[in-house]
Amino acid sequence: MVGKFYASFPHNLLASIFGAVFVIAMVAPGIGVKRFPAGCVLRHSIRFRYRRDDPKRVAAYLS
Repeated sequence: MVGKFYASFPHNLLASIFGAVFVIAMVAPGIGVKRFPAGCVLRHSIRFRYRRDDPKRVAAYLS
């Protein structure tokens, strides 16, 4: 059984597929973190906290 499996899928093929998937899995979160707007979470929490306050004061605080 083992011989038939590796006859169909050689070890080097499986290792290269695993390597490519591993690289994509490591690079994708890095790209997401880099593209995520800086301060997005902070600004959202500030808007939520001051939503009943004067909009001009909130706008001045955020800019």
